[in-house]
Amino acid sequence: MILAISPCPNDTFLFEGLSHGLDSFCPGEINGTRFLDIAELNTLAASADGPDLIKVSCASVPHLLEHYRLLPCGGAMGEGCGPLLLRKPGRFPLSKIAVPGRLTTAHVLLRFWLESQASTAPSEEFLRFDEIPRAVLAGTHDHGVVIHETRFTYREMGLEMEIDLGEHWEHVTGSPIPLGALLVRRDRGEDFARKAVSAVRSSLDEAWGRTEPITEWIAAHAQEIEPDVQRAHIATYVTPYSRDIGERGIEALRILWDCAGRILPEGHPPREETEKALQETAALR
Repeated sequence: MILAISPCPNDTFLFEGLSHGLDSFCPGEINGTRFLDIAELNTLAASADGPDLIKVSCASVPHLLEHYRLLPCGGAMGEGCGPLLLRKPGRFPLSKIAVPGRLTTAHVLLRFWLESQASTAPSEEFLRFDEIPRAVLAGTHDHGVVIHETRFTYREMGLEMEIDLGEHWEHVTGSPIPLGALLVRRDRGEDFARKAVSAVRSSLDEAWGRTEPITEWIAAHAQEIEPDVQRAHIATYVTPYSRDIGERGIEALRILWDCAGRILPEGHPPREETEKALQETAALR
């Protein structure tokens, strides 16, 4: 079995037990864990021969339903955990914004906020999430949407916040922020999907049971992040929704997908297809 996740502390915290137990999960198979940026994970999941389990952006899920189904666990969703729109100190017009991926929740939440602003739509450029702070500081972009650890470190970098896009989302919609989702290949079948749900929850329960959340494995993949930031990262992005999305989480996805279908040029599959996907997810809870 192949598991594909990001190297960020929330993913390595959540999936360490599963990653180390892949041989027992699928004995006799070639097993392994791949680490990629979220935009790269979205692209990989869009291929016909993608990995068995893969973490993607919630906003991309409706475009991946041909080969994948959404699991009710293993995701990133919560309150106070959304992307931030940053700038250098001072006031700058919204003319060119760096965004961490096209079909990402960060992109949807940016467009959702811009929709509420009476201003000319700025141009967007899609960069790797870790390149965005440098692009804003260098002045090649007047604003940047940041995710992951930059939420905790942007002040030390010399950046200021224009708007907390997640806070705006929560205020307007009343729903938690759906950031990441775990998908399983459809051709693996129902029994495999249910086994994956059980394995992911066991992996998370084991991680939550530790006194110290950071292990050597987590630190090795987050080697450029200070331990205190790693702990804050885990506490922010690994929530009860990561174990069970629940009815409120399913409704948050419905709101996100309806919004994305309206404001992103790519649109989304018909509502009946996404509703069927949510029903499949609920059946695995």
